[in-house]
Amino acid sequence: MSLVQKIRKLASSSRFDVVCGSNWDVPIFQSGQMNNFPLLKLLLSNECNFDCKYCNNRCRNKSTSINPKKVAKLTNQLYTNNRICGLFLSSGVYSDPEDVMEDLIYTAKLSREQGFDGYIHLKAMPGCSKDQIERASIIADRLSINIEGPTRSHLSELCSVKDLKIDIERRQRWIDEQDVGQSTQFVVGALDETDKEIINKSVELYEKFDLNRVYFSGFKPLKDTPLESSSGVERHRVGRLYQSDWLLRVYKYQPKELLKITENGMLPNIDPKLEIAKKKRRINIKKASEKQLMRVPGIGPKTAKKIQDKKQEIQSLSDLKSMGVPEKTIPFIELDGEKQKRITDF
Repeated sequence: MSLVQKIRKLASSSRFDVVCGSNWDVPIFQSGQMNNFPLLKLLLSNECNFDCKYCNNRCRNKSTSINPKKVAKLTNQLYTNNRICGLFLSSGVYSDPEDVMEDLIYTAKLSREQGFDGYIHLKAMPGCSKDQIERASIIADRLSINIEGPTRSHLSELCSVKDLKIDIERRQRWIDEQDVGQSTQFVVGALDETDKEIINKSVELYEKFDLNRVYFSGFKPLKDTPLESSSGVERHRVGRLYQSDWLLRVYKYQPKELLKITENGMLPNIDPKLEIAKKKRRINIKKASEKQLMRVPGIGPKTAKKIQDKKQEIQSLSDLKSMGVPEKTIPFIELDGEKQKRITDF
């Protein structure tokens, strides 16, 4: 197998670690809020001794791996040619977890030694040592270890060799002690976990370990896995979880506000910001704080700041339109007691 074929194979095998979109001609993934942060994202090996039920890297008969020196060389070539901004490196657990983690650290270290000063995101292996976490944090900008399920029983059902408290949260605590970013990821829909359980666990992790992000990977049944006959997760469910996460992290909503709109533990298939706003009183534009303005559907941080800065200049609801306020805000706002009655008034 040629180097290019290996790279493509190992990039494909890394799909269980969510970043954003991808370009399948080359293993470069578009990350960032605007998909403007390209990463080389791949596994050192897709051979794995773990038995995660959703993953077809488990117990492979035919596996592919790549030499750390080749990864470091490719990373620097792509970076020098302005093709990537960073490296996202993970691996199947093809040997003892500490040995695999050592190979990941060595690969990242080689990349740095060869002049790469871009972003590096390393996966921490369940079972790696605290010393390895400490050394990885010196080289990488972010470390992550996937929690996968919201409870101990969910994770043990997904993978018999991983324990939530010992293998995952202990490493998350070690990462939190370092000067490095941290994220994690849930597999959504593989089992019977609810959105309520995922939201509660996300909040707990943000508070305990000061995470940068929580990611959500929608379950898709794959051939030759124990869950191949299961149904895939509805696409909207993952989207609603991301919207809820955004409200918690950026807009500083309280968890109870999101949990209040769940039914049987599941979020409705509607923008949670909109659903919460339906149950609130209208916002008076001229009296509201910037934080209150951000709670109006259709108004984000930039627009809220613009309204706040020009509040004295706003004389009518139509003035808001020139500030970028969309029509969907109509049912949720008023101006000095004046409520919008018709779309044509806007």
